[in-house]
Amino acid sequence: MQRAGAQMATIDMGLYDRANRKYGRMIAPLLGNIPRSLAIAHLLRVNPSLLDVPPITLDRRRGFLAATQGGALAAGLKWVNLDDPTTCAYSWCREMNQCSLDFYQQNSDIYAEASSDFWKCSYLRHVVGTPLFDVLWEQATNSTYSGLVNVVSAQTKSPMGLPVASFKKLVLVDLSYVFALAVKKGSLSSSGFGIQPVTDRDRTSRILLNDDSSGGA
Repeated sequence: MQRAGAQMATIDMGLYDRANRKYGRMIAPLLGNIPRSLAIAHLLRVNPSLLDVPPITLDRRRGFLAATQGGALAAGLKWVNLDDPTTCAYSWCREMNQCSLDFYQQNSDIYAEASSDFWKCSYLRHVVGTPLFDVLWEQATNSTYSGLVNVVSAQTKSPMGLPVASFKKLVLVDLSYVFALAVKKGSLSSSGFGIQPVTDRDRTSRILLNDDSSGGA
């Protein structure tokens, strides 16, 4: 199944370039420690049509990067304003960095640097949520991303109510696609474990103005 994800990544090399041209310059200043190629590959996983305002997902993720309602709330943003790409990028990058930093602080004895393995684990944690990730992490025989993959591959029962086939496809195919594409187009390592994005005055004004102008929750 992982091979299928890697094959899909090879096919989508040109699509990655389109996504990078359309959104890369907007996302880049907001990344914090997130590897740029990981962010763009994530974008293609959740929004391959490159829509500014794609449909809201069944698990309540919104905006072109499929940011979560909880992440918007933590950032002090209205969920409806994730339809604005700059606001969505800020919210998603902020949440992803926080997720990664929390993971590092719980496992600082394992990671001396923000390696490829660190970001793979952090991204899986972000995608499936902390409660489910913690279950997988506890079951892994070694504290690496490959250890997590082995746990998922061996699943025979639905984890936390998720259909086991869908869960396996998410981790073994979809995430393999993200990581393969990110490596082909850049690096999955970074200089830090999850620094919060810092916005310049213009971006801050746009995000705050957009938030103030909306009456939605």
